[in-house]
Amino acid sequence: MALRRIKTKLKPPVSCEEILKDSNNLAVRSNLVEFMFPNSPDIINIHQEILKKIENKKDAFFNISIGLFESIIVVNNELEKDVEQILRDQKEIRKVKDLSSITIKLSKKMTLTTPGVYYLVLKALAWNGISVIEITSIGWELNMLFLNKEVDQAFSVIKTLLS
Repeated sequence: MALRRIKTKLKPPVSCEEILKDSNNLAVRSNLVEFMFPNSPDIINIHQEILKKIENKKDAFFNISIGLFESIIVVNNELEKDVEQILRDQKEIRKVKDLSSITIKLSKKMTLTTPGVYYLVLKALAWNGISVIEITSIGWELNMLFLNKEVDQAFSVIKTLLS
């Protein structure tokens, strides 16, 4: 009985189509490399040094995420040697090569107010057996890293979801 009463007060859930209908802008970047390392007091200097390296490079790809314990830097292959040099004094560096990125520009009106927006995308990828290496969200952009060998299938799944 209580469930029937609360059902009338709740709004119906937003469908997948409604959430993603305005989110049809996809960007793919290939030939990326990711560096993971424990946080250190040098992270600000590392960030600044990489920014200096890419200052005049129009097509440079650079993404940095600083977590509680680790930092991650993703760059295109042409910056790999530069980043290795900048990180030379860091400990426990792990590097993953042969990555590609898919970025979805999400709908501004739905993303902040609708729970489960990322879930819909990630569920579709998981059901298709596609591993996501990293996920970052910047405002209304959802950026996902994949192994190069899985990016075509990931793009196809996401494109189908958005159409």
